[in-house]
Amino acid sequence: MNYKKFGLRIYLYHFICVIAAFAITLPLWRLSSSNPYITTTITSIIYAYVIYSVAWSIGEKDARNLPGYEVDYMKPVKASVISAILPCLLYALRAIDFSPVEVRLEIFIYNGNVVSSLMDLIYKIYYFPFEMFMGAGNLFLYLLCIFPTAIFTILGYFAGTKSFRALAPLYNMIVYKNSKRFNNKQNGERKKK
Repeated sequence: MNYKKFGLRIYLYHFICVIAAFAITLPLWRLSSSNPYITTTITSIIYAYVIYSVAWSIGEKDARNLPGYEVDYMKPVKASVISAILPCLLYALRAIDFSPVEVRLEIFIYNGNVVSSLMDLIYKIYYFPFEMFMGAGNLFLYLLCIFPTAIFTILGYFAGTKSFRALAPLYNMIVYKNSKRFNNKQNGERKKK
């Protein structure tokens, strides 16, 4: 897969994560309104996991031993640049926002988090998984929301090329512990007979 398709796939999964964040947050509106950082943390962790997993699977496919093919370690960086074009454009439009009308809306279900303009609303919808971390109009925090996508794309790709699985030791402990218990139970039944 070339880096353009990789970048577009990151866009696709970003939008899926935004829809999932709405789907998680809206039913939990009471929890979200009283303690919004809990639901924002949950949606941020899901977002990071999804982006990391997509990049990991692409990295694993690229690391296969095919004759005449070498892993391009710049691919995740190029894909991250492609996936940052729209957020950077939205950020620039948000930073130079010339809205003729001052709009003060309370955004969705989070208490105290207000929208000051139409571009602010669009940016907050685009980065809804990080909603409460952005604050109410802090441009520096808005800028920081662009970087997690790139960071998890690059980390996931490199981990995929090395077939590194963070949960593998835990998974092996659970599987082998259950198989030992199962084997011991079968051996105990055989000895009784």
